Amino acid sequence: MVVVTSDSILKSNLLTQAYWNVYNLVNTRSNVADPNPDGASGKRKFVYSREPKTSALSFKGYPFVIIHPAKTNFSRRNLARTFAQVDWEMIVEVRSADTFRSEDVATDPQGAGLSWLDGISDDVLEAFNSRTNKNTLETYGMYFVSPEVGSVDTIETENEVVYVREIRLGFRNALLTVN
Repeated sequence: MVVVTSDSILKSNLLTQAYWNVYNLVNTRSNVADPNPDGASGKRKFVYSREPKTSALSFKGYPFVIIHPAKTNFSRRNLARTFAQVDWEMIVEVRSADTFRSEDVATDPQGAGLSWLDGISDDVLEAFNSRTNKNTLETYGMYFVSPEVGSVDTIETENEVVYVREIRLGFRNALLTVN
């Protein structure tokens, strides 16, 4: 996957650029820390664009974050229908288990999955509520960020209980040229 740099949103990149602006903000370790020992050094993938194959040899373990594609809605058009307010909604999904899935079971912590999920979720919220990051997103054309945190669910995959939380992010762009 080729990562696109963060930049301003235009009518030609409404979905893709909004996605990459959010992806890059979450994928910055100073914004969202990875509790996995290999995470801080960047030795493992932590942020995904889709659910990784957790049974693959290349999978580097829990926890991880999935940034889902953006959804858009156009509202408040002007009479000539050349400008519209654009609203985006994106879901940041955090998944964590009680182990890292390390090959050395003796060093793999047990029972910390829920606290890792909460810590990562706190980091995501802090990143999107930070005045600095809000200012940056506004320069890209993404205003009025409004995070909404969902409850924690559990799923069982590969004989492991996985904690899952969705954080919905809403953004608005005031009257973007659409025609």
